[in-house]
Amino acid sequence: MLPRRSVRVSVLCLFIVSLLVLANTSFKSSAQIASKTARPGEIDVRGKDGLPRGTALRSPTPVQLKALASLQGEVGVPVQARYNGLTATPYHLLSHTAYLSKPSSASPESIARGFLAHWREIFRFNDNDLNNLKLKSRAYAPDTGTTIMLFGQQVNGLPVDHGDVLVNVNRAGQIINVGGFSYPQMTVTNTAVLTPAQAIVTAAADMGFTAFTPQQLGTSQVITTFGNLAPEYVDAPRFSGGGVFSDDIVVTRTVFPMGDQARVAYKFTLVTPQYEGIMWENIVDAQTGSILRRASLTSSYGPRGGGQGAGRLGTFRPDVQGKVEAFNQAGSASGKVFDAMPAVLSGRLGFGRSPSPGTSPTYAAESATSANAGRGHQQHELARVSFGPGEARKQFL
Repeated sequence: MLPRRSVRVSVLCLFIVSLLVLANTSFKSSAQIASKTARPGEIDVRGKDGLPRGTALRSPTPVQLKALASLQGEVGVPVQARYNGLTATPYHLLSHTAYLSKPSSASPESIARGFLAHWREIFRFNDNDLNNLKLKSRAYAPDTGTTIMLFGQQVNGLPVDHGDVLVNVNRAGQIINVGGFSYPQMTVTNTAVLTPAQAIVTAAADMGFTAFTPQQLGTSQVITTFGNLAPEYVDAPRFSGGGVFSDDIVVTRTVFPMGDQARVAYKFTLVTPQYEGIMWENIVDAQTGSILRRASLTSSYGPRGGGQGAGRLGTFRPDVQGKVEAFNQAGSASGKVFDAMPAVLSGRLGFGRSPSPGTSPTYAAESATSANAGRGHQQHELARVSFGPGEARKQFL
């Protein structure tokens, strides 16, 4: 028989070990985080570089080339066309020495639509394509007198992901150039079967978060028009990040172009503090749940230690950040812009975290913001710009 004291010590040790095992299990089950060394890679089912360019996969048709020759004859100088590799339609149409149309007193939008309709054969547009081009952004540059318009393609009332036609018109009403990746006569080959929540679960699992269950918080209004256009919105379901992702998850529907065919898909962003705060844009097939595209929306200009001080991971220099903020107009953008690591990961032992929106936190001293002490920032080096309907707010985190 063991002495009573030894029994008590043995029981106490067993209890402590049990707590440690339970805590470790709880930690893993609450986040199910993959190792930081296994950062997710970018995915695009259309190719390792996303959209291919040039004519190696597909050549313009004789009808397109004949129409392009006719345009060049009217302009009177060489006209260059650079092609979308999936559709063999121009993603840039320009001349270095002349405009693409004669002067006009019509409105810039009418001039742009008239040009696209007249030269539809160059883009392989049919009536349905032309009728489903929605003007989603318009801006005027007073110094050059240029009206910049972005027309978004729509299929069955849904926007085509990055399916755009950009037209620039000068103050005399002449077409300067035409750009954008367009997808003419495209057929959708699936229907939406999955729910937005199921799409999130699929994308999270593919990134290593296997136990994440999104909880819907309601809906958000997502702006669909920009520049000096009247604001328009669509309602989109909004889900909690659940302590795994540091932002709410807003899901919109889109049409993902594959060339002549397309897939209805869900589009949303997952912000991962486990992977240095990277914001991942995910596009998930609404029928099969396959990941059609995953791309990082976070840009870093150098490796760790390359930011504004030892041990920091930078994105924009402070002067560049100031210029980015200065260009925003109220309600014209949605998202975050950082000039360094997002505050969810910043600071030594939590320094740099804001206790509530709009409240400036206490930052660690410069002596504490070293590689050995953890990632840290001084107040002038870290800011968040939050954009919402009708507002533009700079907030120190």
